[in-house]
Amino acid sequence: MEGYKIKRFVNGKEVKELTPELKRQMTLAVIRAIGAKEKAR
Repeated sequence: MEGYKIKRFVNGKEVKELTPELKRQMTLAVIRAIGAKEKAR
C-alpha cells in the first residue's frame, strides 16, 4: 500500500479541506471500492 493516496477532487478541483460530509462520502466510496474488489476475486 506504499504511496496509496486518495486524490480528493470535487468538480475537477482538488479539495484542500475536507468537510465532515465530504469525508463521509469518501469513506463510503472507499468501502464500496474495496467491497467490489473482494467480490471480483
